[in-house]
Amino acid sequence: MLNPTPDTNDASRVTWHPFLRVWLVVTAVFVLYLIIVLLAGSLPPTPNLSTPYSVEEWREEVRPAQLEQLNTYSWMNEEEGVVAIPIDRAKDLIVERGLPVREGEDSTTE
Repeated sequence: MLNPTPDTNDASRVTWHPFLRVWLVVTAVFVLYLIIVLLAGSLPPTPNLSTPYSVEEWREEVRPAQLEQLNTYSWMNEEEGVVAIPIDRAKDLIVERGLPVREGEDSTTE
């Protein structure tokens, strides 16, 4: 009496097994397709890694121009009397004169 006898429920369960497997495969493929389609539309564009100058061009053209700008006197705005001075001279002037302080502020620390 402990062993059940086969009945119609066992037969129906056996016939549903192949359909269940097919259904799971179809569902998994559909879900993967949706994920791929949705992610493909929402991914950000790849970054553009091009640089305006190659290293050689930078060494030959850009860097000497920067060094000349840092180490020579030139007019920034001649009408207003604004000049650019060499960076070493600017450092010396800061050491001599100190940095400017706004009016009304106490320059000493408490």
